[in-house]
Amino acid sequence: MLLFLHLLAAAFWLGGLLLLPIVVFEGHRTLEHEPFQRLLRATGRAFGLGSILAWTTLGITGFLLAREHLRGIEALSGTAFGQRLSLKVALAAGALLAALLHTATARAKSRALLTVSRVLAGATLLLTLGVFYEAALLGG
Repeated sequence: MLLFLHLLAAAFWLGGLLLLPIVVFEGHRTLEHEPFQRLLRATGRAFGLGSILAWTTLGITGFLLAREHLRGIEALSGTAFGQRLSLKVALAAGALLAALLHTATARAKSRALLTVSRVLAGATLLLTLGVFYEAALLGG
């Protein structure tokens, strides 16, 4: 059950990261400015709330799953599994930080900050894909 919940939360996160750019591009292309802004706010709010639940679930289930595989904190650096898990956690922390910074800069009025925000969105996706890759190696 722990693995199922962990995978479900991860699927929500990655699915949202893949779907949001489609919403942005298609909304921008087909809607007037104000309806487009309302769509972005509503979609962002919904994904943000779901992401809080997803990341909370990932943290709790990830910790509990790690406890099943590791015999102590020293196993994080002393075993191949622990080292790979440490890399996965570092990538996940980077993805979360990039996502938080993207959210903080997404409504900026400055062109430079908007550019930074877009770069952070891309970094969030790339780091998340790295997490999934490491997870696949852990499970395989």
